[in-house]
Amino acid sequence: MSRFTSAIRFDRKHLSLLIALFLAVLVMGAKPKAKPVKEEPAAPGPELPKDLNLASLRVHAIDTIYELDLSADQLKMLRNAAAGAAGEQKRSAATGDEKLAAAFSDFNRALLTREDDQDIARLRNHLTELATSDEVHLDDEVEPTDTARTKAPEVCRKFSAGQIAAYLAFHADQIADPNEKMLALLTELHEDGGATDADTAIKDAGIDIGRLVAGQDDKKAAAIAAQVADWVKANHDLTDDQILAQHASLEASAKKVIGDVPPMDILSHWLENETAELLSNPQLPQAIEAVLAAQEQEH
Repeated sequence: MSRFTSAIRFDRKHLSLLIALFLAVLVMGAKPKAKPVKEEPAAPGPELPKDLNLASLRVHAIDTIYELDLSADQLKMLRNAAAGAAGEQKRSAATGDEKLAAAFSDFNRALLTREDDQDIARLRNHLTELATSDEVHLDDEVEPTDTARTKAPEVCRKFSAGQIAAYLAFHADQIADPNEKMLALLTELHEDGGATDADTAIKDAGIDIGRLVAGQDDKKAAAIAAQVADWVKANHDLTDDQILAQHASLEASAKKVIGDVPPMDILSHWLENETAELLSNPQLPQAIEAVLAAQEQEH
């Protein structure tokens, strides 16, 4: 091997080392590439309203549909029933922040994409905490319309036994016997210490109890509501000790007011009231479209 050949090999060897070293320096000095931000896909169906009152109404309707687990055919039936049933009540302006708006968006997406039930429950609880904070005001109550109340019993008959059972299980803590509600109201008024307008509380409770007992029969419900209000006012001045001592007699007198109503009738009337409220929700049509769009994506 000539000296010339050896020299060439020597230079190539060192050149390779220099290139490797140079590349290593470049790699070490290079800035790591930023990971692309993963954007959540848009929720199916119409975009969630920017107005927080409307967003709350929309999400509540979608949540009710989720809990009932309605099929596409049932949703179309519900859409037809909702025609002309929505309420037109005026609402005060909502106040909230970006966290609340994001919570509505996250919960809405989770419901429509039918994510894990535990995650949905977590997002629901998080939204409830934000929505009930002192800094937030939402005017999202729904007053059932006469049209909705007329249609509610027929709509309920379109639900399956399993759907109704599951929905009642979701809300078991909200369903109380009318007799128990009357006795509980006496105690609540005493514990409240006058912080709440007693007349308003008694009136509202009377209306709720009247609907539980009479369902969508307006005249009967109104008559029972008036009798409940009279009963509460007649016993309002009792002390806590007196209420406890007279519990049995109070329970008996309360039962005379509402009559002997079968428990299954109470559950049926409660579900009808919930359905009437859903039909009266002005955001129900958009909620139905969103759920139908989500169901189409699944298939």
